[in-house]
Amino acid sequence: MKLLQVEKARSVWLFPIAELNPAGSDISSELGEWFKKRYHFSKFPSSFLETEESKKDGYVFGHGRFRYKDGTIAVALTAHSDGLIGDTVASTDATDAFLQDALEGARAELSLAYEPSMVWQKAYVSQLIVKCETDLKGFGPKLSKFEQCVNAAVGRNEFPSRRDTYRFDGMIFRADWTSAKKMPWFTFESRMNIPFSENRYYSQAPLSTSEHLALLDKLEEILAE
Repeated sequence: MKLLQVEKARSVWLFPIAELNPAGSDISSELGEWFKKRYHFSKFPSSFLETEESKKDGYVFGHGRFRYKDGTIAVALTAHSDGLIGDTVASTDATDAFLQDALEGARAELSLAYEPSMVWQKAYVSQLIVKCETDLKGFGPKLSKFEQCVNAAVGRNEFPSRRDTYRFDGMIFRADWTSAKKMPWFTFESRMNIPFSENRYYSQAPLSTSEHLALLDKLEEILAE
């Protein structure tokens, strides 16, 4: 797969935020201002007092900047009581670097009690736009046969002018709806408002950017068999 665009590279670091401040000092406003200035966020909370809204949505910082490798990337941050969510449109490696910089910087400048071992889980959401060298016809004759049935049925009924315009367009893999653990879906589908012939696809996965791309390469390999 050829990567065309990273739409989202989200990293979720889970740990009890309160453990950053074992003395219980009132530092929420100071920490919020520090985040705002360090990363030049133009969107930030109007207040750092705990409210019903902040309990639900967290403290949201947006439209920030972070130096990564040889350039500057856009970043966003959401702080919850049970961890941090970082977003970039570069890669999850870049997002991880941003969160690490934030926590290590806050430890150095604000004396927070951050240790890497505090983070008990990291999770990811990757959303990519890719170009595939083949199309979804590689999934085989059974799907092609049903595709013909769909087009025949549609042609007989409401949309006779659209005969032979429907095709198998994507897939979703997800956990059981009754599962207690709500995992993001894996999806792969044609990009909206782009002709099928372009073979451009949108995909989401609960993986790092590099793992997501490797999985899509495997899909392309299967389609070409």
